[in-house]
Amino acid sequence: MHFTSIESDLTQANEELETRHPREILAWAFQNLRDVVVTTAWQPGGIVILDLLHDLGLRPPVIFVDTLFQFPETLELASKLQARYDLDLRVYKPAGLETESDFIARHGEALWDRDLDLYQELTKVEPLRRAMRETGARAWISGRRRDQGGERSELAILERAGERIKVNPLATWTRKEIWGHILSNGIPYNPLHDQGYPSIGDWPLTDKADADQGERSGRWKGRGKTECGIHTSL
Repeated sequence: MHFTSIESDLTQANEELETRHPREILAWAFQNLRDVVVTTAWQPGGIVILDLLHDLGLRPPVIFVDTLFQFPETLELASKLQARYDLDLRVYKPAGLETESDFIARHGEALWDRDLDLYQELTKVEPLRRAMRETGARAWISGRRRDQGGERSELAILERAGERIKVNPLATWTRKEIWGHILSNGIPYNPLHDQGYPSIGDWPLTDKADADQGERSGRWKGRGKTECGIHTSL
């Protein structure tokens, strides 16, 4: 299919891709879409995508939104994976800020408790919007999956995201398949996963959780939130 026809009719493309392996979906995306970027927060799914892209010999821009409130283990993993895969890594931070102390000096202590939506806008949504604009992205790849539940349970492989197309190559995969790929290939992962954190975000908003309660049950615990906003605001 040509890019223009994909843009006008995602239904047919989704039908063609539904039974494909994530590796095939990624290859298809780079053959059929323009200006493709990858977004990652170094979660297990994102790690698998980076590994598959490396196997395919593809080196697209990889966007990492550093909120300035990442766990040290997350930043250490980012460094390991950048070296392992020679990533074309583009790091975006809250506008005009470089450190956690900078953020607190400008916005005060614990903004996440005072205005969670504003905190997410400043630390995630605005930096990613800026990244998309500066990289000229027309398509972007994410690691979301249907079995993560919530709003993701009906996830399509291809989605329209404003003026862009979002590609979810792992949509049909399960948590077991993700971890099977990571462990069988000896891929580094965040050690916090072995300490009771099934999903890892910013340290003030990530708690230990039982994965049986849902892979993302430790995120924004007790705050009535299941997404940070980047998948609904761009």
